[in-house]
Amino acid sequence: MEDEKLAGSLETFIVTTKKSETCVLNEDHVSECEDTEEEEFRSSYESEPITEGKETSVQEAEEGKEETNCDGRAGLEYIQRRDFGLIPFGHLTSDVRDALVSIGAENFRNSKGPFVTGSKGRKMTEAWFYRKLADGKGEVVKRTWLLYSPSKEAAYCFCCVLFSHTPQNAISKFESPEGFNCGGKWKDSTSIAVHESTTWHRKAFLAWKEAEEHLREEKGIDKEFVRQVNAEREKGKQILLQIISCIRFLASGNLAFQGSIDYIGTVDTADRKREGNFMALIRFIADFDPVLKEHLNKHTDGAKGMATYLSPVTQNEFIALLANTIREKLVADVKESKYYGVMCDSTPDISHQDQHSLVVRYVVLKEGQFVVKETFLGYMKLGGKNAEAIEEGIRNGLESFGLDFNNCRAVCFDNASVMVGKHRGVQRRLCEKNSKIVFINCNNHSLNLAGADAVKTDVGSMTFFNVLNEVFNFFSRSTERWDALKKVTAITLKSSTDTRWSSRADATHALETELNGVLESLENISSADNFTAESRADSEALLKGILSFEFLAFLSFWTPVLRKVDIVQKRLQCPEMTFKDAHEDLEALATWLQENRDNSAQEAVTKSIELCNKWDVEIEIKRVRRKKCMPGELARDEPLTPHLDMKRKLLLAVDRLVVEVQSRSARLQEIDGRFGVLLRPQELFCKTEQEIDAVCKDMAQKYDEDISPSELCQEVQDLKFLLKKRTPETAPELLAFIDKYGEGFANLRVALRLLLTVGISVASCERSFR
Repeated sequence: MEDEKLAGSLETFIVTTKKSETCVLNEDHVSECEDTEEEEFRSSYESEPITEGKETSVQEAEEGKEETNCDGRAGLEYIQRRDFGLIPFGHLTSDVRDALVSIGAENFRNSKGPFVTGSKGRKMTEAWFYRKLADGKGEVVKRTWLLYSPSKEAAYCFCCVLFSHTPQNAISKFESPEGFNCGGKWKDSTSIAVHESTTWHRKAFLAWKEAEEHLREEKGIDKEFVRQVNAEREKGKQILLQIISCIRFLASGNLAFQGSIDYIGTVDTADRKREGNFMALIRFIADFDPVLKEHLNKHTDGAKGMATYLSPVTQNEFIALLANTIREKLVADVKESKYYGVMCDSTPDISHQDQHSLVVRYVVLKEGQFVVKETFLGYMKLGGKNAEAIEEGIRNGLESFGLDFNNCRAVCFDNASVMVGKHRGVQRRLCEKNSKIVFINCNNHSLNLAGADAVKTDVGSMTFFNVLNEVFNFFSRSTERWDALKKVTAITLKSSTDTRWSSRADATHALETELNGVLESLENISSADNFTAESRADSEALLKGILSFEFLAFLSFWTPVLRKVDIVQKRLQCPEMTFKDAHEDLEALATWLQENRDNSAQEAVTKSIELCNKWDVEIEIKRVRRKKCMPGELARDEPLTPHLDMKRKLLLAVDRLVVEVQSRSARLQEIDGRFGVLLRPQELFCKTEQEIDAVCKDMAQKYDEDISPSELCQEVQDLKFLLKKRTPETAPELLAFIDKYGEGFANLRVALRLLLTVGISVASCERSFR
């Protein structure tokens, strides 16, 4: 009864902070935008003249102003009133310019108004401070450069006023002392869009961002110190996080929480084992946490009247709260990123019910760096196993998590026909519902299928892997046989499966390395009296299977080949891999196989002959089946020697592997040829302006609702100019590089995020089944 009374009390101790929703831009106004940073700024400026955290103080700005010797302006009126129209336009020295850059344009933005109404009843609106990409159909971007002066009742361009590159005959109203107000007759935001599209504005904007970076470097902002200060503030929450981590550990491992003792208090050492895993972890943490230890010491056996929040009822409530909070946080991150990709896979569980895992791939900004995340959201409930039911289940699953299917930009499935069918498969159905989706089949599965098809080219190759697996099964099924093997080997044998080629690489490597020990162990078992007759017979059969020219040749051939395949296989499972990285790895694998096909086959045959001579293995010459000759035909088939016949089989296997790898990576090759250059900044220097324009137009045509083609081309050209001094190596690094320029590279930033949502493997889905 006491525990039931406490149910729900945890909610009073846990506060979930929800992130504000994304601004929605309508035709005439911007809907209510719960921008946390802007609200904090607006609530704090009434008591402080400068936003907290800015590098320049009022005193520094006053010194800069005194040097300008501006007559008629008492004190720092333009800072105190946050009015950009009051700055000394005729005396903008470098000191004043640096002070304004340090204070930041946000302090003079005044995007909430109130705005003056013109003679025709029109006025500036909050919507003018934002713009939508792709001609009003794409993502909302803030115009950080646009300011409003209440005293002048006019709009200004922050960067153009401070870093003007405009010729005298083309000076805009946005950088003049009078500002832009059309004589009090506000019309619409067309003039703002025209201004920000000019070359002079872009030059001033980039100069502004470069100045900000320069000032940050000069002042030596210690980000590590800031993180340390924040860590100290969060120190009080670490206790709760430790307890939560213990609960998550027990829940994820399906471990029992409670023992036969379900109360807090003094427990004898002999009864500690009956407390259960949860209380054992809590007491372990209390040994190092004085706050938690004091909490436990307050309670004695049977104590009443004080809540412990450690009862079974509260534990279940805690688990539910944790699950909901974690899911909300993950979904909030996906919504903040906006664009995402979907990966799905299924497997039967212990009750023979299909588990359909749903994983989303997106790009998130974390500690100043962009990171590609693949997040498991949960299992989907499907009404069937056909394409229609799976497609409906995926869409319903995304809707249940609050994700907009229209923001999905990529899907990745395994190679099952119901998923990848080009006519009525799941991917086809999803692409018909959302034309912006890019489909990539799982390249781990594709590489695995390529290897499986290569093995099937010859009966001898299939026999080799069967014998390889039987060797492991022979030793692993008996502890006595396994102990006999361990006495003569340093590396244990590995099992191999058809669905995991990494296991085959480990199995061949282990057998080749410990071949002498395995043969010695098999010989000892076959001649030992302490083993059963069945074990002795099986060991003799395995000896005969291993000590053959064909088996030794395949072992020498597949070991190095599978090692290369395994390297690529493991890289494809990394969430940070892009489709360009995957295509380059698969292409490198195919190139290596082609260049080394003759040498690999010849070395395998030569090594097999040496091993046969070492162990006195006879190389059998198989009978050649001759075709029936036509009347009058005198030519007869010349039989191949065992050496040449073995080399032919090996070459056939490697050629089939190359063909399968190339054909199954066709989708990667296609998308890499279209957009891959945007993911590698180094390649931009090798492309002409016409080639870059073609890629940008193709990209904008595919994502016409997200990107403007002309603006994307201009941004890429500007990027080529900036990257002459410093070139990021990866797409996330490039995102971090252009992020400091704000909306200056808004279209390119969207394009990179779209391309990074393309998944190449469903490995993250398979990890959720463990």
